[in-house]
Amino acid sequence: MICRGFRFLVPSVGRTRLSRSASALFTLALVTVVALLLAPQAVWADPIEVQPSWEQAPWQGKVQTILNVTAQIGLSCCVFSLLAGGAAMGVGKVIGSYQAGHRGLQLILGGGGGALVIASTASIVSWLIAPDGPTA
Repeated sequence: MICRGFRFLVPSVGRTRLSRSASALFTLALVTVVALLLAPQAVWADPIEVQPSWEQAPWQGKVQTILNVTAQIGLSCCVFSLLAGGAAMGVGKVIGSYQAGHRGLQLILGGGGGALVIASTASIVSWLIAPDGPTA
């Protein structure tokens, strides 16, 4: 009964299964091996310190340019979403289509939320990684 959950791991000889005591021993051995593998190991090496930074990266300028262009494209898409949402809301109100008005509201909220996220992301990231506060 102990080995019920590990039945697929217990080898069988021909068509006969192992006895209950052999099954219990197998389960005990399996649990012992797993416990030994997951137990914390003693560390004999000196501690390693890592201080990540972009100070001397040769490609730093290209990454900054890619981030700036991507943010500008995202803001442009958000402005387009605001304009399209306003148009859909206006047209939906004029023709009496609740679905078009609702879609317009979704576009407006999505565009405004996206613009807010894009505009505040750089400040939030710099605040999180800077040791003394925001630098952007």
